[in-house]
Order: sequence, then structure tokens, then C-alpha cells
Amino acid sequence: MINNQLQQIILKFLSTTKSKGTYLETGFLHGDSVQAALNLGFNNVISIEINKKFVEAGEKRFYEEIKQKKVKIYLGDSSKMIKKLFGKKISIIFLDAHGYYNEGNKDKEIAPLEQELKFIIRNLGENQMLIVDDYIKIKHSFLFAQGDWKSRFSNKELKNIISNQKILSFELPYKSNSYLILTKNKKFKLSLFFRLNIFFKYIFYITFYLEFFKLFTFHNFRRKPKRTSP
Repeated sequence: MINNQLQQIILKFLSTTKSKGTYLETGFLHGDSVQAALNLGFNNVISIEINKKFVEAGEKRFYEEIKQKKVKIYLGDSSKMIKKLFGKKISIIFLDAHGYYNEGNKDKEIAPLEQELKFIIRNLGENQMLIVDDYIKIKHSFLFAQGDWKSRFSNKELKNIISNQKILSFELPYKSNSYLILTKNKKFKLSLFFRLNIFFKYIFYITFYLEFFKLFTFHNFRRKPKRTSP
């Protein structure tokens, strides 16, 4: 999803490039981020989705926009497809953090983020912005280890990929999640007020997760079975 604050950041970034270009994303799901991109004024929106049912539903939802060639939804592995679709005309790249999802009695690993980032960071231009969704689930993956969503990509691995690349990066918290925003555009700067707003949000969410972790630890401690003497 693309919340209101992220939309403001995208618009501010686009004002430095003087061109809307193309919006490219991985993980279509129900198409809410595609709709947000259209609302921002993008006339060329590309989405890559590995789930056929989501693609079929998306083709119905955006029938008119697909007909007008404003939206394209591709079915396939995003780590492979993104190499074919990425180019200089792309302005915004929005990556789903993917992860490890439980489907029925089988665990299915869906974790192309590492390959996607390695390719994009290597080819990222000054007029392009990269956004990674669900970043807090990567950064603090131990908090989500017991749920259906599990990260297969560590924060350490992510930092290693972006290190020594002269990239401006910052985290934008939202609700109980966050975005990681990356760009090489030196003209892009956030106002002091905006940065302070992000800072206080970050403090709030860190406090929230610390309290959550305490409850989680206490709950697991109480669930441990008592040892019985032989």
C-alpha cells in the first residue's frame, strides 16, 4: 500500500525530476498501490504478480486502464521479470518485501527481494526512487517469526547491498509497519518539519514494538512446559 505521507514524498521527489515517468511495482495483490499510482497521475503503471488469481482479478478491476494502456499487469517471478521491465523511464520502483507464507499444510517460500535489490541498486539512476514495503518486518524479523509472514532476507544482507553506493536512505513508519526509501538523487531533500514528523513517529513505533516484545517474551515464557521429575 501507498499511504498519504508516502504519496507526498513521491510527489516531492518527482518535482525534482520534472517527469512522472513510469511506476513499477512487485506484488499486485488487490491493486490498491496501482490505484494510488494512478491517483498520483502516472499514465504508465506496471505491476508484477506471481499469483494468477490476483492477476485475473486485477485485469477485471483495471479493465479500462489496461485497455487505455495505462496499466500493465504481468504474471511471473518478479526477480526475473524486473530485469526485463526495468529501464531509465522508470521513476518509482515499489518492492514488496515478500517473505515466507504458509499455504495450507505446506510452506511456500516467496523471497525474490534480495535478487531484485541487487539488480536495481546496481542500475539505479539519479532520477529514480526505490521503495521497499514491509521494511520493519525485515529490520525486526524476530518479532514476526511466529506468524504466517516470515522474512527470508535479513536487514544485515540488505545493508550490505546498499553500502558504498552513495545512496540516500531513510525509514518512513506507518501504522505498525514501515517503508525503506532509497535514491541517488542529490536534489531530493525533506523539510525539517517532515523529518521531525518521521522521527517522532519512529520513536512511537519503537516504543510500541518494545512493549510488544515484552508481552511476546512473557507469553512464551509462561507457555514453556514444566519439567517433570523422572
